[in-house]
Amino acid sequence: MSGLPTSSGLRWPMPYKLGPRGWALMVMVFTAGLGAILLLFGVLAGIQGRGASATPVPADLARLEAGEPLPNIHVQLGEHLRLYPFSLYMYETTGGQEVKPTSTIKGTYTPIVSPTNPYARALESLVKKYGSVERIPPQELPRPYGFAVLLSTHRLATVGDIPDRVQRASTVHGLMNNRMVSLGKEEQNLIRQNLPGVDPEKLLIYEEDMQPASPVVVLALILSGVVLIGAGVVLFVVTKGPISIRAAAPAPPAGAPVAQWPSRSP
Repeated sequence: MSGLPTSSGLRWPMPYKLGPRGWALMVMVFTAGLGAILLLFGVLAGIQGRGASATPVPADLARLEAGEPLPNIHVQLGEHLRLYPFSLYMYETTGGQEVKPTSTIKGTYTPIVSPTNPYARALESLVKKYGSVERIPPQELPRPYGFAVLLSTHRLATVGDIPDRVQRASTVHGLMNNRMVSLGKEEQNLIRQNLPGVDPEKLLIYEEDMQPASPVVVLALILSGVVLIGAGVVLFVVTKGPISIRAAAPAPPAGAPVAQWPSRSP
């Protein structure tokens, strides 16, 4: 009784290739994924800018410190002091390295106070001693209190870019972005430990230079996302044919034996 011969020209399992609906499925996955991203960006931009004016609305920082409501989330603040020596920042290191002046920071939160804030008034004696608020040594500064706003900025790239002295600024504009940004548990604990009497959950997060997306941009993002998702689904539904097709087996090389069932002799 002879056995089943082998053949170098036979491959198992037989190879498959995408059919018409298989290609349509790949297109649908791509367009639906891209559409979902655009839709998400549009929704988040809409939430962030809901009720925001196209141009920044002047706001009095002293009134915000007194507990008065915001006139708008897109605001312009006037003269204020930036308490950089007490900035809270997030930095990146590799391989467990210690923070260095060259360490990259992902963002900073700096307390700011109005010129009439009790903390600013408490600095007047130091200003008389050193000539200006910018010349006061950080070690002689009292811990901040009575402030309501944390200035978030992406202008500072490294830890060494953060000024080590208080600075006076004439104006700043941006978004009060508590809808999208909040302090994490670690940041809140750091504030409670280092700034007694300050409630981090009540602080306003002020994103410097940020502007709300226009309604046109928000609508365009949402509609683009919906259209891409819908187009991918429709393409897959209307495409006929199998998802995959078994490809024809390759022809054996010339002169190679071909596998076949052995014949039985009577």
